[in-house]
Order: sequence, then structure tokens, then C-alpha cells
Amino acid sequence: MSEEISWIERAKKLVEYHEEAQDFVRRVGKQLPTGPSDALAVSELWVEADRLDDMICSLLDEMNTGLVDGNAKLDTTRGASVRPASFEEEAVFYECSWALQWGDSRGVLVNLAVEPGARSYEVNVHAIKSEETRSIRYPVTEPDLKEGLINAYVIETTREDSMSQEDSDASLQQKFRQSHEELPYRPGLHLKT
Repeated sequence: MSEEISWIERAKKLVEYHEEAQDFVRRVGKQLPTGPSDALAVSELWVEADRLDDMICSLLDEMNTGLVDGNAKLDTTRGASVRPASFEEEAVFYECSWALQWGDSRGVLVNLAVEPGARSYEVNVHAIKSEETRSIRYPVTEPDLKEGLINAYVIETTREDSMSQEDSDASLQQKFRQSHEELPYRPGLHLKT
């Protein structure tokens, strides 16, 4: 389902995305540290996201139809966040996400991210409400992605709500405050554009 493009087409797409990527990096740079090669990394991420988009959206659409009776909403975002990188240091990651959400804030999210310095992709499938994550090997294959989505769906639909929504919100706010105080540049900040 994910189509390979020729190296010439890839080069054309990178040039096509370059100006938009520069603007995106400038906006991120107002809140997070950025580097001179970030625009190229973002362009490459967007080309890769384009390549995977049909496969990911098709699988999420199948989930919506077959598992949640068409009652879910599909959303895609581009963003940036600070997260652990190599050797326990933190770095800015640029990311593209596809989320399928239903019911009481349950859902699954596929996240494709790149750390500009390393230029290697990370792919994760998240159970949104349960906050469980499963890494997917890159390059992404449909069987691996299906397994990650199955895992996230089962976790989301079988999860027992052991605390009230107010307790859950307070717990998340406390976690954010703790991580915010430990690091100078707002870790976990996720910019959506």
C-alpha cells in the first residue's frame, strides 16, 4: 500500500516542501530549540508521511468501519516535541500523527517522527487514553502496523477506568508540572499546525 517514489520525484517533492518546512521550523523555533538542517529533515519527514499516508489511513478507516461502527474521527497533525533521544539526552523531534478517536476519548494514534541530528525515523502506535505505546520497526510494513493497531485497540477497549476523569486530569497535570520544572524548555510540548 505504501508506494515507493523514484529518487527524482523524491528530490522534486523535497524542493516543493522546502519553503513550507522552513516556515514550520521558524514557528517551532519560537518555543523549542531548532537547528540549521531542521527544514530538510522536516521536508524528508513529510515526503515519508506522504508515502505512508494511504496505508495508515486505509487501516484506520478499516478499524473505524469494522471495530467502532463508523463512530470514530480521523485526524492528522504535524508537530514537534521534546523527548528522550540517544544517551538519555533530550532532543527536538518533528512528527506526523494519524489519530482515530471514539467514545470517551479512546483511540489509537500512529506517530512518525524524526530527530534532525540522527535522521532516523521512529514509528510508534499509541493507545491514547491508556497512554500505552508500542514501537514499530522502520521501515514500516503493513503486518507490523496492523499488529500495533490491534494491540492499541485491545488496550483501549478493555481498559478499566480505575479513577474518575477529574482524578485522571489532575494526575496528568501533576506529571506535566513535574517534567516542566525539571527541564528549561517545556518537555512534551506538542505543537500542532
